[in-house]
Amino acid sequence: MLTKRITQLLACLAGFLGDKQIDRTQDHDRIQVTRRTGAFHVLQLRVSDAIFFDRVVVHFGDGTSEELALRGRIWPGGENHIIGLSGERRMVESVELWYYKEPWEHQPRVILYGS
Repeated sequence: MLTKRITQLLACLAGFLGDKQIDRTQDHDRIQVTRRTGAFHVLQLRVSDAIFFDRVVVHFGDGTSEELALRGRIWPGGENHIIGLSGERRMVESVELWYYKEPWEHQPRVILYGS
């Protein structure tokens, strides 16, 4: 119950950073961050169709990156996946998404939020 409330609170506080239609022929893609103001310590992924993610790589404005293992399926309409970043708040340049190719009926959309 508490986790669900925290998720809802973060969703309200989160700002839109970018989105991407998943290419069914690839096993990874990149969301280029469109919001250039603000630094973030939490990211959130929302999906339009179920996607089985392997990992994400977050690229920061200072040239560093952080690889995070997800290894799980994210479902639309379910609890959104929250990713805590290590260290201080940082500017996010882009997020690489590594996922398993699946026979989706439509091209799924991934939306990235940050707070």
